[in-house]
Amino acid sequence: MINIFPFTKEKIFDEHEAYQLLDLFLVITRSSQNEINTLNSTLELYKTDSKKSDAIQVKINLEIQKWSDKVKRLGAKPIALYKIEIPTENHRNYIWEFPNSSLHLID
Repeated sequence: MINIFPFTKEKIFDEHEAYQLLDLFLVITRSSQNEINTLNSTLELYKTDSKKSDAIQVKINLEIQKWSDKVKRLGAKPIALYKIEIPTENHRNYIWEFPNSSLHLID
């Protein structure tokens, strides 16, 4: 079962729990990437219209923030766009980067 955590509470995952999150991270990130790509394409169409391009840029930033918030609520830490750190026991963390379907353990 996947839990939702407050932003202020740090969660430590074991290996099994970390791997359980992968499918959810893939879905969340794929959806966010699709939305951001669509907005970026629209931004290209309106690059000469500063009012419209500014409004689209705000939407892009909001979508990135939504993605980041969802990752945090699942107990992980966004470290770059589409790159996530999952805290684990013994101060070793997993790194996941879209579109990979595996985790990398770092010290």
